[in-house]
Amino acid sequence: MTERKRKAKHPMQPIVWDGNGVIRFQENPIVSFLLEWASARGMDLNALEVLGHEKHWTCDDWTQFAQLHGYSVGGWGSLGYVDDEAYGRAQELTEELKKRVPKDPGKAR
Repeated sequence: MTERKRKAKHPMQPIVWDGNGVIRFQENPIVSFLLEWASARGMDLNALEVLGHEKHWTCDDWTQFAQLHGYSVGGWGSLGYVDDEAYGRAQELTEELKKRVPKDPGKAR
């Protein structure tokens, strides 16, 4: 009974144009608000990383967290905890988005 169940992989956030010509993960506004709120009180991303080591947060947890606060796909792919398979899938979704919407709808205005 002490066997730990394997944690399911986190889902990938949808990929969207941000209106400024950048392809990003769709931001969860609650996560972004909480990050801004915590940062103003000294718990910025660097402090979260230190805490994450204490809490044993996984690379998969960090990968999803970066998506949830709206990281650009290109920047996200350069993060040390994002694996090649996940980045490849994000690139595939990016290419699909580009085919459906050939130019950034935010820039067309």
